Amino acid sequence: MSTEHDWPVPQRPMGIFAIYRATARLVARTAPRGLAAAIVLIVPCYLLLGGAMHAFFLDAARIVSEHGSDLSELTPQSLGDVTGSFAFAGLTGLLLALASSVAQLATTVESWDRAVGVGRGIGGWLRRLTGRPLAMMLAQVIVLLLMVSVILFAYLLLSTVLRAAGPGMEDIALFAAMAALVYFGVATVFRLHEIVSDDRGPWRSLLSSMALVRGYFWKVLAALLPLAAVLIAGSEAISPSIDTIDINDATSIVTGYRAMASAFTPERSLLLGILSAVAQFLLTNLLTAQYVDLRARRGDFDYDEAEVIEGAME
Repeated sequence: MSTEHDWPVPQRPMGIFAIYRATARLVARTAPRGLAAAIVLIVPCYLLLGGAMHAFFLDAARIVSEHGSDLSELTPQSLGDVTGSFAFAGLTGLLLALASSVAQLATTVESWDRAVGVGRGIGGWLRRLTGRPLAMMLAQVIVLLLMVSVILFAYLLLSTVLRAAGPGMEDIALFAAMAALVYFGVATVFRLHEIVSDDRGPWRSLLSSMALVRGYFWKVLAALLPLAAVLIAGSEAISPSIDTIDINDATSIVTGYRAMASAFTPERSLLLGILSAVAQFLLTNLLTAQYVDLRARRGDFDYDEAEVIEGAME
């Protein structure tokens, strides 16, 4: 452990701008290892997914051009081709999600260590990453999928009931589901930090994150929004615009599918992969700074009252 003055994140409550400054210091200290881990894990998966999606949309366009919009008379060969390409695209999507989760855990381990003044070599970092935190993260992914499934099931049930009540009423269910997903995402955003810092299990880390965010939801969300806006703008700039597809017109469907296939070029997949890796690296360091702030507010660190006043004014 080093002294508090060596820590890039002040161990006291901070305002949003102080959190951003602490994030910048964390980024400078974790960039070589944390950013490299994110790029190595995420970019190849984006390239693989891009190739899979390119093949799928080309197969779909070929089948529609051969059979028209009525696909009831598909040959077994054509059906097998499009089903196989769709399944491969789905598997590569799952691989990307898993790789992104591991990358986030890897950068969280590095970021938290630096935040509290712990320095590890490559070997120590890898042993820390591949030990209990990795197992708990993988188990937590299953828990998260189950909880999101519950929210989606509740949405389907509520939308069915409201649809019977009148036209357009199901929009209420959609709004409620979106609000629930946003709240759940923000409330559990520190789940990996709870695993890494306090060695919590997959379920307990979710509950601990929700307890930590309680009362500070809007502050956490406000700090995350600028980075989210930059990521969305960057993705939109890289991705080409595609005209609306008329599902009743075979020519429109074929043209649209070919345009989607052309959108998944290796160059665009590479750029999207790099953008995603950099964004995840920055997000993890921002979350670490926020995590320290919330734990300080909970009373987990010793600090002078003057430091609290200074942090509140920043």
